[in-house]
Order: sequence, then C-alpha cells, then structure tokens
Amino acid sequence: TRLPRVTFTSPAIGAVGMTEKEIVAAGIRCDCRVLP
Repeated sequence: TRLPRVTFTSPAIGAVGMTEKEIVAAGIRCDCRVLP
C-alpha cells in the first residue's frame, strides 16, 4: 500500500509503502534498519 502509517509516540514513528516481509516475498532487495 502507498498509504502512510503513523504511530503517535514520542519520538514519532511513521512509514510509507510495503513492509519488510512484503518486500522479501516480492523478491525485492532491501536494506532495513531498526533503531533503538
């Protein structure tokens, strides 16, 4: 989906596009990060 998603927290969290799982399933190379 191309709809933005947001979780109202502090600090703010937001996302646009496919999840990492959807990208891998589609065979697309991705470089994902998880920030502490």
